[in-house]
Order: sequence, then structure tokens, then C-alpha cells
Amino acid sequence: KMDFAAVVRAVNGQRKDWAMEYHLACGSRDALGCEEFVAALQRVDVKISKTKVEKLWRGFVQQSEDPAMRLPTFWAICEAVAQGDARAAEFADMSLEEYLDGEDDGQHYSEEEVQAAQRIQAAQRGCQARQVYATQARRASEKAAAEKIQ
Repeated sequence: KMDFAAVVRAVNGQRKDWAMEYHLACGSRDALGCEEFVAALQRVDVKISKTKVEKLWRGFVQQSEDPAMRLPTFWAICEAVAQGDARAAEFADMSLEEYLDGEDDGQHYSEEEVQAAQRIQAAQRGCQARQVYATQARRASEKAAAEKIQ
């Protein structure tokens, strides 16, 4: 029996991770370009190949009027990738066979390597989140002190 609340918590946590990767990749811009998308999606899913990510980007560009990717689209692609190659191929606007064509890039990772990489990424995201929080807290404190002086 599945605990619906646990599933909702897991999905919300996953979306927060995806949003964090999106914002880290964007930097000072308000949307992702191709290079940022490739880097962000490969951090989200360490098993996905660069070939697949580039196919997803090409599919996005062909279907979009704006070549800059916003967060809702990034979330949708992350969800599709998490659901499997067939769903991701739909986002790439190609058949599953086309999406998988040329896929063996020589990179094969054991489950232990993938899990280790995911733990490292989670630790890094945690550090970055704490840095952002500390900066925001410091700014709020400085603003409150400045308002108190006035």
C-alpha cells in the first residue's frame, strides 16, 4: 500500500531540487540557454547522456517560440526524464528509436557510483542553499538595522 502523503513529499522535494539546479544554472539570467540546460539536466539525472540531453534541447527549440527555457518547462522535462526514455522522447519530439539512437557513449556507471554522485550533489546543493539563506538573513538583518537607525 502506497502512502500518498509520502509520495507528495517526495515529489515536492524533487521539484525543489530541480528548481535549485535550474536557478544555479541560470546564474544572473532569467532562463536557461542550451549549455546551461545540458549542465543542469545532467546534474539532475547523472545517468542521462549528453546525447539525450542535446536531443531534448533540440526538441524544445523546435517546439518553442522562445529559445530560452523557463522553470516550468525545465520541471516538465525533468519529470519526463524521471518517467523514462519513452516519455522523454515525446519531449524531444521524436520516436523512442530516434531518441535512443547513438546512445552508447561508452559511459557506464554502477549503481554505487550513481548513488555516490547523487549524495555528493545533494551535499553540494545543501551547502549552496545554506549560503543563500545566510546571505538573505544577513541582508535582512542589515536592512532592519538601517531602518532602526532612521
